[in-house]
Order: sequence, then C-alpha cells, then structure tokens
Amino acid sequence: MLSDLYVPNHLERNLETFLALEETAQDLRLQAVYKKTYDYPGEFIDGYHQWLSRCRKHSYHMIDIGIEGWLFPADALKLYELAYFSGDILEIGTYKGLSTTVMANAIFNSGRQRHIITCDLDPVSVAEARIGFRIRNVPGRDLHHFFPFEGTEFVKHLGAHQRRFSFVFVDHSHDYEHVLGVCQNLPLVTEPGAFVLFHDYNDPRNLKHIENYGVYQGVSDGLDKSIFDFFGVFGCTGLFRRREGAGANP
Repeated sequence: MLSDLYVPNHLERNLETFLALEETAQDLRLQAVYKKTYDYPGEFIDGYHQWLSRCRKHSYHMIDIGIEGWLFPADALKLYELAYFSGDILEIGTYKGLSTTVMANAIFNSGRQRHIITCDLDPVSVAEARIGFRIRNVPGRDLHHFFPFEGTEFVKHLGAHQRRFSFVFVDHSHDYEHVLGVCQNLPLVTEPGAFVLFHDYNDPRNLKHIENYGVYQGVSDGLDKSIFDFFGVFGCTGLFRRREGAGANP
C-alpha cells in the first residue's frame, strides 16, 4: 500500500494502445489490458485495486461487485487509479452507481478529501444510486453528490459557475450527438492537466452503428485536439488529458 498522500512524479502516455476506428471492428476490449498512467510502485496501488483485478465476474467478463453496471476489469482498474490520484471528479452518467462506488473507494483509500459530482438523465437511477451509497455505507459518501441532469447541459451549468475538475468520467450515452456535446464543452470544466476517460470508446458497435453507438466518433469530432492529448485505451475506455496551460477556460 502507498504511503499517505503519495504523489507520482511521472505520467505514462500509452501511445502504443491507440486504435483507429476501423481497428475497433474486432472486439479488442479484453485484449486492451490495464496499464499504469501514474508511476506508482508495484503492480497495484493497494489491496482494493488488486481485488478489482480478480473479483467475481458476470456475463462478458465484466466485474461483479453487487451493483448493476458494465465495467471490464481494465476499466475498473483505470477508474480506480485516476480517482486515487485526482482532485475533484465529475462523472457524466451515474446509472446505479457502480463506477461511482469504485471511485469513492479510491478517494477514501488515498486519504484525500475529494468530491465526486455525478449526474444522470434518469432521476430514478440517481435516486437508486444515492440510496445504494447509504445502504452499502460507501466510504466518504457525504462528499459525493448526485444530480438528475442531462450531460451536456450539466457540463455547461457547472462551467457557468466556474466549477473545475481534475478528472472527468464520461459514460452517459452511446449516441454520437450526446457524446459530441459533452466533448465540445469539456474545456469549461477541466483544469489544466485534467484527465478525461470515455467509456465504450473501444467498442465494435461504434463502427457498425449498432444501437446508435458513436462514442469513438463523438470523441474524435468533439474533443479539441489542440487542448487534449490521447493517453491510452484500456478495456473499453479511452483516456485523454488536457495539456498544461492549453486553452484557457472561457
């Protein structure tokens, strides 16, 4: 386990993991294994991080921690790592609180006092996630806040109130227009050096437009390449980072 408030001094860009849209036609989600972004010592950050790598799986090899949702082990490991070393977190797409719970545990185990602000268009999902946090006694739950809100409008709302985050997890929709809208407004809510992780970025349904999938395309067209750099593909997620000092917040 890392010493309290350990701060890595190096970031790893996993450029070799880059996939063009055409390459996602093959289902490479299980082959896109977890790799470090921060240079912490050892294979895992702590016991919880290690447990995520070997916890019970349900259909399609996704993790099962007793909360409905869809995360491959590599997705969960990357979420935990980024949350562990981040400041405040914005999550677009709460659903039942699976990813929120992974990140909340990372924050608690890091010894840092950080907030998660999470939204979902479905108020029922928001209510279930909030109640689930209380029932499961998720650590630090009083620091994490749930809102029923459409993703793009929520980003605009937070930006108008000068709210900034060091990590954003985007998992609210697979629809091209919805992902595009969030991406176009991310400069409003990201600090210099902030990470943005997109769920279902590496998914064969994007290329085939199955079930209105267009996550990869929405990121490619909406994320300003003069501000955000590619940092890796892990499981089904795509990671990007805002450059230090790039594009001052409007």
